[in-house]
Amino acid sequence: MCELYWPHTERKKEDFMKSISHHVIRIVSIDPGVVNFCFRIEDRYNNGNVVTLAYTNIGLDNNNDKFVYLSKFLDKYTNEYAKTNIFVIEKQLYFSVGAFSVMHHVLSYFIKETKNKSNYPLIYLANASIKWNGITDKKPKNVKKWSIGKAIELLELREDTWSLRILDSAKKKDDLSDVVTQAEGIVRKLGLNYHITRAKIHLVCI
Repeated sequence: MCELYWPHTERKKEDFMKSISHHVIRIVSIDPGVVNFCFRIEDRYNNGNVVTLAYTNIGLDNNNDKFVYLSKFLDKYTNEYAKTNIFVIEKQLYFSVGAFSVMHHVLSYFIKETKNKSNYPLIYLANASIKWNGITDKKPKNVKKWSIGKAIELLELREDTWSLRILDSAKKKDDLSDVVTQAEGIVRKLGLNYHITRAKIHLVCI
């Protein structure tokens, strides 16, 4: 379901739990598409609060050098990566050439960006099933429709009105929904008690 990348040479994987705060974890959740590259950063507190730091999507298909454009986009959030504990990137299939290459670019970017940083973050390539395996008992019949509905449910539960407006205004809602449900799924899959309830919003970049 998940492939773990550990880019740190100075610590063992077991040190991850020692490095995280006892009251908050930060997650970067990415759906690496070409037409819709979706990106979300959120802080999750053990009291249930979820703080949205960034939630957006960009198109890479109309850029002559999409990887330069993508790197510049990711660079805008460099300060936030220094406190990120988990990066989760939706795994793309090899026959989807564009998305597959974007996925590997993002993976390489974060391996280089986070190597041996003091917070020793985990980097996951996650199968699409991470979105529902941690939340529901079986695969939904219509995954896209389910992800949109579940994302809205989670955001409403947290009273995250800003994220709801972003999602509501999107022409293609399933990819933006996926980064919400993917973040929820990875937290539950790893057994970390940092999920659900109320939200606060602190935007670092729009």
